[in-house]
Amino acid sequence: MNRFDRSPAVLAILVVIAVALSQYPARANFAQDTAPGAGVSKDAKEIRMTAKKYEYAPAVITVKEGEHVRLIITALDHDHGFKIDAFHVDELLKKGESTTIEFTADTTGTFPFQCSHFCGLGHKGMKGELIVEAARTDPRMSTLMQVQSTLAIAESPAGGVAWTASRAFS
Repeated sequence: MNRFDRSPAVLAILVVIAVALSQYPARANFAQDTAPGAGVSKDAKEIRMTAKKYEYAPAVITVKEGEHVRLIITALDHDHGFKIDAFHVDELLKKGESTTIEFTADTTGTFPFQCSHFCGLGHKGMKGELIVEAARTDPRMSTLMQVQSTLAIAESPAGGVAWTASRAFS
């Protein structure tokens, strides 16, 4: 039996392995439990939190739209979970360890978060809120937008183009 006789069998085995491996989803969040400064962005809004006995502290988090958020959560009494459905976050918080969770707050609104790991009788009450406020615009940009809205291009009688003001600033 020469090596060309084995080629179809080897190819069939490789196809079976590839199909089997394709059934396992890839892990999306690689930023969890990283050492400080290792592979994480420096321009994130960092918020330190604790999880214990059916509560998060702070229970309300406020960030700006478009901001990269880094939550560093420590479970103090036993294992907990942290889940925000709107941003596809669901992480296990191990007792005594700090867990880093990063995401971009790209949608405005108020989003609930809750414990996703059963932690006792008060588990269903372990909740909080993430508030994502609309990003403020720079006042200079606001003025520029006003100027753009008050100017219009008009064709002059001589065949050229002229800028005309459509209304005065209010």
